[in-house]
Amino acid sequence: MSRQRSNKRARKRRERGPELDVIHKELRERGPFAAETEADWDLPGLGQFRCVVCSRYFISRNALDEHSVSKPHKRRVKLLELEAPYTVGEARWAAGLGPAPF
Repeated sequence: MSRQRSNKRARKRRERGPELDVIHKELRERGPFAAETEADWDLPGLGQFRCVVCSRYFISRNALDEHSVSKPHKRRVKLLELEAPYTVGEARWAAGLGPAPF
């Protein structure tokens, strides 16, 4: 396998963002709207305007509001509502290590 191909795969995985089970966990802990946090100078908008569902930071409230009516955001919300996060029991069942959890 060429080096270019392996780098491309790694870059695609890195750009994809967190998996759905990680987002489900964060939504349970903090809710859909993240509370105001300390200013982080390395993030857009000082880290104040974040879409938890898409794991993206925006430069202003207006940009965040525009994002929340976009199709990719709505698709992500729908996907999170339809799919329940995987459990340890389901993972063990898929690997053939235990009885079906359902």
